[in-house]
Amino acid sequence: MIFYNDTTKTFVIETPNTSYAMRSDKIGILRNLYYGEKLTNAAEVELERDGELLQEVLPARVEYLTKEGQLYYEPCIFATFSDGTRDLKLRYKSHKTENTDKTEKLTIVLKDEFYDFEVALNYT
Repeated sequence: MIFYNDTTKTFVIETPNTSYAMRSDKIGILRNLYYGEKLTNAAEVELERDGELLQEVLPARVEYLTKEGQLYYEPCIFATFSDGTRDLKLRYKSHKTENTDKTEKLTIVLKDEFYDFEVALNYT
């Protein structure tokens, strides 16, 4: 099952035994919040701890890491634009869910803040 809370911008994907949660934060960065035993209440997942954004505490929580600024983690994608820019600032743009007879599919679209560049993340 795929759940989305529009108020908190939280996605929860559930299997019979596990939950996977992610959320678009205040500036549009998609962050993974939880993976583990099935949650009884998706509200159990918190983005902030003691008023700090989770990235400040755990930078690896970015769902789809890009080369942005001075991050020293291996990015999921590299891009070089015609002006020589190599940074990507992917932010949440939209999402959609599709149901078939056998599965549900969640597609989350991230768009660069400056360039006409989008990435579609698919979850089934």
